[in-house]
Amino acid sequence: MRGMIVYSSKTGNTEKLARRLYEAYKDRHELTLCSVKEFKSKKDDAYDFILFGGWIDRAMPDKKILKAFKKTTVDKVGFFVTMGAEPVSEHGDDCKKNLLELMQGRDSLGYAILPGIVDPKLVAEMDGKGWKAKVIPERVRIKMVEAGKNSRMPTEEEYEAAIRAFDL
Repeated sequence: MRGMIVYSSKTGNTEKLARRLYEAYKDRHELTLCSVKEFKSKKDDAYDFILFGGWIDRAMPDKKILKAFKKTTVDKVGFFVTMGAEPVSEHGDDCKKNLLELMQGRDSLGYAILPGIVDPKLVAEMDGKGWKAKVIPERVRIKMVEAGKNSRMPTEEEYEAAIRAFDL
């Protein structure tokens, strides 16, 4: 089968996961790995499946990868995402619910949610006196800063579980 792995990455977390997935599946499938920017110029109807990867923003994949997903005509799809909070959390549950809803009506290949480092610039903005810190309610801002400071890269076991998460 011909497949594509499309990713959006802000800090490199999701790109690293995309590359790991590519390495794991390239011998089983004819694969193309591309950033969401490169995806804009590709014809997706030449592919049997697409795995979409992005970073989490408000319990949803980021806007760029969502736009690419909504534009595709390919039916077999899967999602892999990275988030600053722990995947096994209330926020992680919300992400899972949203990913499953996005794939309703499609031939789902599965999903993977992994931790990732939050953009240090965002954490500094939220912890300081920038405009974002002023418009976000304090209790939410404090939780975001704490999650950002405690964010981490996935373990080797989590990467391996992400690879096994897809029905390929």
